[in-house]
Amino acid sequence: MDEDMTFSDPLTEVEGLDDYKDLMRGRLSALPDTDAEFHEIVAEDDVVVVHFTYRGTHEGEYKGIEPTGNKVEGTAVMIDRLKDGKIVERTEEFDTLSWFQQLGVNPAEI
Repeated sequence: MDEDMTFSDPLTEVEGLDDYKDLMRGRLSALPDTDAEFHEIVAEDDVVVVHFTYRGTHEGEYKGIEPTGNKVEGTAVMIDRLKDGKIVERTEEFDTLSWFQQLGVNPAEI
């Protein structure tokens, strides 16, 4: 990954590899048993697209949501754009409403 990479998903935008690493540490702290099942990986030119299912148990605070102990599962699509063999842009799309519902949280209250 490039030091100046950017990341965005429906809940977050970060710039820089250090901030991305912090984001991932926070996610893994919130869902320490996270597992991913990869369904498709497609690469063409400087773009890689990954379709996957993620699963985990909400055991740590995330985005102000206290641990619920609820299991969460969802599908997502991750799109990476590369330059000189390094990821410079990563975008993830997933169903945030379903994610919040599985946590038992009303997103309007966050």
